[in-house]
Amino acid sequence: MKRRVKILSIDGGGIRGLIPALVLEELEDRLRDCTKGRALSSTFDLIAGTSTGAFITIGLSLPKRYPERYNTYLAEPALSAADIADFYVRRGTEVFPQSLFNGFRVMAHVFREKYEEDRLERILAEVLGTATLAECLTNVLIPAYDTERCRPFYFRSGSLERGEAVARRLLPEGLKALRIRARSKPGSHDPGMVDEVDLNFFLKDAARAASAAPSYFPPASISPVPDNGERYCLIDGGIFAPNPALCAYIEARRLFPQAREFLIVSLGTGRVERSYSCRELKDWGYLEWVSPARKAPLPSIMIKAQNEMADRHVRSLRDVRCYRFNAPLAGANDDMDDASSRNISELRRVAEQIIKKNDEHIDALCREIVR
Repeated sequence: MKRRVKILSIDGGGIRGLIPALVLEELEDRLRDCTKGRALSSTFDLIAGTSTGAFITIGLSLPKRYPERYNTYLAEPALSAADIADFYVRRGTEVFPQSLFNGFRVMAHVFREKYEEDRLERILAEVLGTATLAECLTNVLIPAYDTERCRPFYFRSGSLERGEAVARRLLPEGLKALRIRARSKPGSHDPGMVDEVDLNFFLKDAARAASAAPSYFPPASISPVPDNGERYCLIDGGIFAPNPALCAYIEARRLFPQAREFLIVSLGTGRVERSYSCRELKDWGYLEWVSPARKAPLPSIMIKAQNEMADRHVRSLRDVRCYRFNAPLAGANDDMDDASSRNISELRRVAEQIIKKNDEHIDALCREIVR
């Protein structure tokens, strides 16, 4: 019976996911000595992520594929936090291509998605292969929104039956096989989560849905594994849970109903601190509130408010101890798709400031994790 549950929660934010990836790299390094090299997927009972945080979530829980056996996985992660941070640096411009036409992209952004999905889907297939939620090395939760059924949708591994479907993917006896993590028996769940609770999906499809930020990428049209004849039209869960910490807490309560204490490590992607005066807003119409040229004030304000609300609610829970790591973006661009070398350097600087400012808190967190 698990009494103390450890949760990792990662905000959304596009290329700004480099910030939490670098913080996790530091945490991974500090934990290595005191946990005998255990991976973060073995350290946390649940990892949750929205948008870019979903990619980090999937990356940390993705099992390494046995090179000579199709669809066969080892009991160790394919990627470290350092590998994920390196992905943002090396391949950010592939996902968000920079060009001489960026000015035109900003204008066209008002009328259509800013980027084509083909490149993104190719990269996700290359990195994630054919692994599914059922192969994840720990419990995961990834929020999305179902535009046809008009409700939140959650990719989750915590309720999936491992049994026969996974047994076919195990290595022969004598080789290191995929560890099936022992899970607490799920308790009751709310009606809004019933339909998807037992559905398995390719991780590349979950990442694609989580990346479908409205106006940046088209919605993802995906089916579960095995295909049950249903298709789901999904967009980025950042529209309702840019900070998934509260969703993660609810999921953890469902998975571990006997738990009495929840340790939540919540990672931000940089705070946007742009303010607007009444004088500035007084004569704005619809276009001013949503204009990309003005940094889309309405969506930006809504995301910031939802983010702070989730953080405040989580901190108010009596059975939760929360470590939140975030900082103002300062000189970094808050655009989710600015993968320029200059902005990458600025995002790295923000992460370094978070680590330096929270040096003692990170050490205290490591002690809490291993106790």
